[in-house]
Amino acid sequence: MSSAEVAIGAGTAFLTTYDPDGFGLFSAGYVFAIDLNTGSERWRAEIRSGTDSCPVVVGNDVYVYDGSALLRFNALTGEEETVVVADRLWTEIESSPAVSAGAAYFVSGDGFLYAADIESGPLWKWRFPIGPIPSSPSVVGDTLYVAGYGVIKALDTSSGELRWSLDLPTIIRTTPAVVGGYVYVGGDDGNLYAIG
Repeated sequence: MSSAEVAIGAGTAFLTTYDPDGFGLFSAGYVFAIDLNTGSERWRAEIRSGTDSCPVVVGNDVYVYDGSALLRFNALTGEEETVVVADRLWTEIESSPAVSAGAAYFVSGDGFLYAADIESGPLWKWRFPIGPIPSSPSVVGDTLYVAGYGVIKALDTSSGELRWSLDLPTIIRTTPAVVGGYVYVGGDDGNLYAIG
């Protein structure tokens, strides 16, 4: 099975696959790079565990979860450059990462939001107890936004300190979008919420 979302960058579509009959962290998968002009496969890379999260393209780097670790691939060649999160988490990671200013942010199945330094090595910067969150985080400037079961939170990207939190009357499964000073999220109740 392939990921529900596709990432686009450098004239290429990136997607992940996993074995739906596998066993969570132990189901194999691949990262595919498809040329947008020809539809041909540029490269593929096997990952230790499959994932249905969307890859994230930053410059010539493609970041992918393999179920319990964040990997970085060269977008042009498919070469795995480094394992960003070296300490493998014994929990599922199904959301996509937010990558900004040398750090990766992601929500894990253990109920924590993690920040990892991806420039000087796979070092943990901080973690924040967030609970079960069915969406991916987003970063704008020095603020990280994450939404979930009836709540949206804004955190400082450097320290992980909570800047604000707002209760909402519905489950949020969408990644927060920030435009013009407003944070937009879609709810399971069919409403679009604008917070500003």
